[in-house]
Amino acid sequence: MMKKPTKEEAAAVTSVFWDIKRCPVPTGCDARLVGPCIKRALKNNGYFGPLTISVVGILSEVPDDVLRLVSSTGIVLNHVATDYLHVADAICEWAERYPPPANLMVISDNKDPPSLLRILEKDGYNILEPFQFSELEGALEEDKCSETGDSASWVCSICEYLPGQGFEKFTNHLSSQKHAQKVIKRTDLLYQYIFVLV
Repeated sequence: MMKKPTKEEAAAVTSVFWDIKRCPVPTGCDARLVGPCIKRALKNNGYFGPLTISVVGILSEVPDDVLRLVSSTGIVLNHVATDYLHVADAICEWAERYPPPANLMVISDNKDPPSLLRILEKDGYNILEPFQFSELEGALEEDKCSETGDSASWVCSICEYLPGQGFEKFTNHLSSQKHAQKVIKRTDLLYQYIFVLV
């Protein structure tokens, strides 16, 4: 169960980073319901400040129909080069923009809290425990879909945090030659780094 916020935490910025590849939309649930359920659960627990929910990971490995549905509810798509390392980079970049007492939730299948979250908590950030699926299961089945009507916001962390609007532009970017070249360059650099460490 989530702890009740202090007055400052309740009004502070809240960001949710959702690793959709490791923690996918539950089978049989409408992907459009996840964002509204997270928003409602946070509000029901006393968090009413500005909220951003980001799907983060190697999004080219997630089905387009799922990404289209989650992004239709205002969830930001954040494509990164590698799962864990670049998710951590995205969180660090967020922490540079939002000082404590900002609230942070990371939804992933990682059972142990990563050391990065412990460091941020020591620095004064309020680290929120993700909801258990059992807490959201009924809400996912009952909730009404609430698409925002806005075009999907997205960012490609591989391409120097290139931001964009619109799901079609997102999928076109991921299949572009320019993006493919950046992926190859980033992968080569990663392998060189790993080789130096070994």
